[in-house]
Amino acid sequence: MPLTLVQSQTKRDEYSWDWEVHLEGNKQDLDQIEYVEYALHETYPKPIRRISDRDSGFQLKENGWGEAPLYVTIHYKDEKRRSDYQAYRLNFKEPTTQSARWMALR
Repeated sequence: MPLTLVQSQTKRDEYSWDWEVHLEGNKQDLDQIEYVEYALHETYPKPIRRISDRDSGFQLKENGWGEAPLYVTIHYKDEKRRSDYQAYRLNFKEPTTQSARWMALR
């Protein structure tokens, strides 16, 4: 089963959204990950976020008003394995949940 980056969002008010992204995959694939690094738009405080909670699917929760690119890098426990990188575009439109297949660099 490939890794999938899943986004969900809820409209907070007329201009902003509460949103989250996380990885979905089988337990074996998720267990190989040490942490996921998210690079948010530079207007966010601390735009580089490192998430190491595998149980949450390396979930990042935030809020914002504008759609922007989100850069995601998976760092594996096995240092010989190359980290996987993907650019993802946050989308604050219906439906409230969307996903993108992870294009893994193997």
